Amino acid sequence: MTWTLANNSDRENIIALMEDLDDTINPPFSSFPNGIAGSVDLTYQFGRIFISESDDQIVGVSGYLKGMPKFKDGILTAEPESIAYVYYTVIRPAYRGKLMYDLLPVVGNQVILDGMDSIKFKAHKHEKILNRFYRQLSEKSEEKINSQVVPCLQYTASAQTWAKRIN
Repeated sequence: MTWTLANNSDRENIIALMEDLDDTINPPFSSFPNGIAGSVDLTYQFGRIFISESDDQIVGVSGYLKGMPKFKDGILTAEPESIAYVYYTVIRPAYRGKLMYDLLPVVGNQVILDGMDSIKFKAHKHEKILNRFYRQLSEKSEEKINSQVVPCLQYTASAQTWAKRIN
């Protein structure tokens, strides 16, 4: 299995995967300001979506925005910046592990092709394994409170550092 850039014809299958796994994600995607479909549409509009398939079924999806998400006047957008913000990554449990590691160089290479200088990503503070993994990729981190008022650690890495550490 490999990761490829999604196209518009993948939209409904991406939404179906995210809906199917919504109750396994904390916070659930349905709680995002624009909901699941709105989050996918935002990523199509302002970023990139990658999918991984097995037997013609999407088993993984990851999206990043070209810029940080902004919620203004009831509308969620991304303001263009030279930062790639990893907005979501969802992988069916049976495919996690290796698929996550396979995703990292694909995202890193695309971020560089898109001319982004850095990558930001975050995890809930209580996610010990994920935070340990993210610390290996990043250059710095800071504590943030997310839109669901949950403490998170936000990580930042230059695109070049990310590429060196994952390749």
